[in-house]
Amino acid sequence: MTRSSSKVPGTPPVATPTTARPADKAQAAGSTSSAEGRGFLESGVAVPWPRRRAPDEVAQGSRRPSARRMSRGTKVCYGEPMIRPIVVACFAVLASACVPAPSCSSTCSGCCTTSGECVTLPSAQQCGAAGLLCVTCAPTQQCTLGSCTAAGGSGGRGGGTGGGGGGTTGGGGGTTGGGGGSSTQSCSGTLIECGGRCVDSFADVTNCGGCGRSCAPGQVCDRGTCGALPDNCVQAGGCAPGYSCDPTTSKCVVGGCRVAAECPLGAQCTSNACACPFSQHLCGQICLANDSPDSCGSSCRKCPSTANGSSTCLSGVCGVQCASGFKLCAAQCVACQTPPNASPVCAGGSCDFACNLGFHRCGNACLADTSVDSCGASCTPCPRQNGTPSCAAGVCGLTCSPGFEPAGGACLAVVTWTSRPAGPPDREGPIVWDLGRSRAVLVSSVSWLGGTPPPLEIWEWNGTTWASVPAGGAPANRSAFAIGYDGQRVIFFGGMDTSFNSLADLWAWNGTTWQALQPATVPPARSGHAMAYDSIRHRLVLFGGFGATALLNDTWEWDGTTWANRPTAVAPPARSSHAMAFDAATGRVVLVGGYGANGELSDTWEWDGTTWTRPVASGPQARSEHGLAYDAARSRVVLFGGSLWPASQRYPTMFADTWEWDGTAWALRFPAQSPSVRLGPRLFFDPTRNKVQLSGGTAVTAAADGGYENAAYADGWELGP
Repeated sequence: MTRSSSKVPGTPPVATPTTARPADKAQAAGSTSSAEGRGFLESGVAVPWPRRRAPDEVAQGSRRPSARRMSRGTKVCYGEPMIRPIVVACFAVLASACVPAPSCSSTCSGCCTTSGECVTLPSAQQCGAAGLLCVTCAPTQQCTLGSCTAAGGSGGRGGGTGGGGGGTTGGGGGTTGGGGGSSTQSCSGTLIECGGRCVDSFADVTNCGGCGRSCAPGQVCDRGTCGALPDNCVQAGGCAPGYSCDPTTSKCVVGGCRVAAECPLGAQCTSNACACPFSQHLCGQICLANDSPDSCGSSCRKCPSTANGSSTCLSGVCGVQCASGFKLCAAQCVACQTPPNASPVCAGGSCDFACNLGFHRCGNACLADTSVDSCGASCTPCPRQNGTPSCAAGVCGLTCSPGFEPAGGACLAVVTWTSRPAGPPDREGPIVWDLGRSRAVLVSSVSWLGGTPPPLEIWEWNGTTWASVPAGGAPANRSAFAIGYDGQRVIFFGGMDTSFNSLADLWAWNGTTWQALQPATVPPARSGHAMAYDSIRHRLVLFGGFGATALLNDTWEWDGTTWANRPTAVAPPARSSHAMAFDAATGRVVLVGGYGANGELSDTWEWDGTTWTRPVASGPQARSEHGLAYDAARSRVVLFGGSLWPASQRYPTMFADTWEWDGTAWALRFPAQSPSVRLGPRLFFDPTRNKVQLSGGTAVTAAADGGYENAAYADGWELGP
């Protein structure tokens, strides 16, 4: 067959049928040559034309000459010129008549429909190469490079004299047999996956048209079909993939190219070499985009699909773009419920969230860093009682309302010390409130100069005045003893006698007389100890003091008839001259300060009836001989005064500061007026006046001889709003 050389430059030529070429006759005689319909001559140069196979040819594994484009006047038909060179059967729905030449044939880059419409993206429903009529592939086929091939592989045939299976099932047969097509297509272009690697089913002689389908020796794989190279590539119209036609010898030679038609689809022929355009790479016999998920990178593999997301390819590396509401975690798109002001993150294979800048996490929400409802990483609401809260840099602030003052991070009602009637003159000793008789009881030692020391004195406060109470049979005069209320009467224990011996005697005062108590068990002798009544458990608690030879840290409880030792795994360090008070708001006895093995202490402890705990690490400055009482009206433990006496000083440093414990923290108060500095102030709560009372204390000053002098106070004060 010869072809007209007249054509519009850059457009496919129109073939003019003459006589069948030798290759055509060979095909009609049953030859297996793959050179059929391979091209046309233009100005004496062979220009290849992609060979076409009819759908039924691939589906049935048969072999027949491909339809060729020929011209009869103004109509274009598709027929078999080797069999019927004059009477041409149209390869279309019209079996007996030729359809008009598609008007798109000269400009269309894809196939043309019978109505002349150009299909630029061929599919299984409209499959064909440039300038050819579109055909419909069989149900089991797909459209690859303008040809119908078996889905899931390239179909293909066995080589040699035998036939091969097609499509996904594959088959053997013939002298070399044919392997089955790949059932999973993860490779792109004309590549199929065989044995875990991508092979070109259009050109690989060992996997021609399908995995394991080998061509016979001497054959080549021409677009999935085994066959021999044409003897005259110029007449045949081209060569198999990977070969080019040498016009001087009319032989197929390996590699090289003369025109782009000899290159894989989409490639360009430059300097006798095929090359894909920029940003594309070769996948078998087609050029595909570098960043296409269907042919990512040089491996030409399809990126794996992921539920709830879509595949991506960037710089030759597969990725996943999750759908809205999903986050990539461990290569899976998992559902994310992200609150406002947050971004999803992957944590431990599950989706979590991180708060945006200016917000912090509080549970399952992201709140503003300046929110007073969740200030800082602790998400703790800022205190707002009696003031206006604020939050800056994760730290709460509080501007107090009029009549309130800042104290320990809160706004407390302004308090002050108010002077009250003077107490007993020059008296030292503890005070306790006798709840049964509604009176404060002061048990005082008496100073004397030589001779027999006088007995202890009792003074009582009725809410208005102090009065001395005559009492016979009182304990012997002493110092550093302790008294407490046991729910029925005032209890007196221990102390140091005038010979500096520690004592362990127990006494009771009922308001009129003293009574010596002699229980079977008593705590060891001591002085400088402290006692406080637990009104919830009805126990008088004793702790520490100085024993016969050393400081003590034992805990004892008096139930009204019996002493019980309460050893614990953890206890405050041994001490004396400390202070204790029962905090009714928390139900715990509070112990503060005292004199320890290395000097004054600043720690705070709580006793719940079973265990000692240290609730805070900081508080008032280290001190001993201070006053402590529970303010039932304001639910706070009040501390005042005390002393710190370093060994390097001639006399102690005394305090006049007021502190309050709310059960969680200490707050330093700044009353408008206050008692003067002193050690040993006596504090107690007067429920008749609903305020904490202070009576007396001692001031220590330098003496003219280089020593120091004690001066006892007789003043009275009360603390309140």
